[in-house]
Amino acid sequence: SGINAEYGRGDEAWCFVVLSQIHAYLLETRDRDDIRSYSYESLLENKEEFTRSLLRDTGVGVEHVEAALSALERDSQANALHNKSKARVTQVSASIPDSALEWAVQIARNEFQIEMEGEEGGS
Repeated sequence: SGINAEYGRGDEAWCFVVLSQIHAYLLETRDRDDIRSYSYESLLENKEEFTRSLLRDTGVGVEHVEAALSALERDSQANALHNKSKARVTQVSASIPDSALEWAVQIARNEFQIEMEGEEGGS
């Protein structure tokens, strides 16, 4: 019998999948001291030291620090659709049904031409 007998083997399979993923990660990282993490906050705190460390740790070479720092000065997303300076304000109107069931019925009817019947909370 499992912890949650009413669900049967599904819970056991899910646990197996999760544990196998964790085990693979543990095997990959065992006896490794070369795993590094970087945060955006540390970049903001000291751009030059962050860049130097990143280049050194990735094997690119610290001789490229100046080039990397100059790239940080340019807005790499200047032409992106989500750029705030280019964004236009668009007025959107939407009707929001009173309940989730009304919303589902509306989507079923309008998008899939399916008529749904039943009452909210019913079985």
